[in-house]
Amino acid sequence: MAISTARTDQVGKIIRHLQLVVKVFNDQAVKCRLPIRLDAEFAAVRVLAGLDLDNYTNIWKDKMGVMEIPYIRAAVECIVELWKNDRPSGYVTGAREAGRQTTSLALQFAGPAFYLFSGIKLLPVLLTSTSPKRKEFIQLETHQFLKYYGKLTFSLVDKVKREHGDLDEVFKATPTLQTYNKQILLTPENNFGIPSMDQVVESLRAREVATKKLHQLFQQTAGRGYLPLLVIRQGDFSKKATTDQPESFLQLFQWIGAELGPQNKNYRVIGLSRPSLLQKDLLHVWQVSQLLDKTL
Repeated sequence: MAISTARTDQVGKIIRHLQLVVKVFNDQAVKCRLPIRLDAEFAAVRVLAGLDLDNYTNIWKDKMGVMEIPYIRAAVECIVELWKNDRPSGYVTGAREAGRQTTSLALQFAGPAFYLFSGIKLLPVLLTSTSPKRKEFIQLETHQFLKYYGKLTFSLVDKVKREHGDLDEVFKATPTLQTYNKQILLTPENNFGIPSMDQVVESLRAREVATKKLHQLFQQTAGRGYLPLLVIRQGDFSKKATTDQPESFLQLFQWIGAELGPQNKNYRVIGLSRPSLLQKDLLHVWQVSQLLDKTL
């Protein structure tokens, strides 16, 4: 009986967490007029049936990839800016490195959201160093995030004119992040793909190599009908790397924009760092502030 009670308590705690994630996302979506809603029923039914219970074994232990209120709200605001703002580059500020990392994971929600209301196949790509330890960490946190939230379902609440054709039938039947990754993206691994982009970081001194890498990445994504969302997080590079200085994000934004073309609308860039840029530095980028408050 004790084991059964413990299992029941675990299941209940997991479902309540998923329902809170959904509530925070949906409340913020209403506030920001984003016509997308999340639902936890499909994920909850699978947890109740014991099908996915093992996915949540470590959710309360290391907190890696676990959503909290500020991260979800910031991600929703980013999705709105990516959708409505004409400026291709955005800047997300957050005091805690762990918070910035988790917010960047939540940007994966932008993929199914964009696809539902526009038909655009948005492909998030995390630009990071080639450090094996850093790659391993990013792969693990991404894997954890997908295990926890990959089966939350997306829906469109307002009628919008979808400009890019009909939706994939499999995704329409099960509109989850997991389905989007497997069915819409090039391969399941492409979500937050980790190309060797340290040459871009060490930057801007090795322009020829960095330019080649950037154009290859653009052709692999935009050239195949995807809208690449390039994500750059402060802390993902070595201490000597220029991109770990917040102000250098502006240089990177400008460099990417110049290389891909000032009239090019087929890419997006988001940088996440501690709040350090001056107001004058934000004239050409949109900004979202990740506010600290209670956790889920």
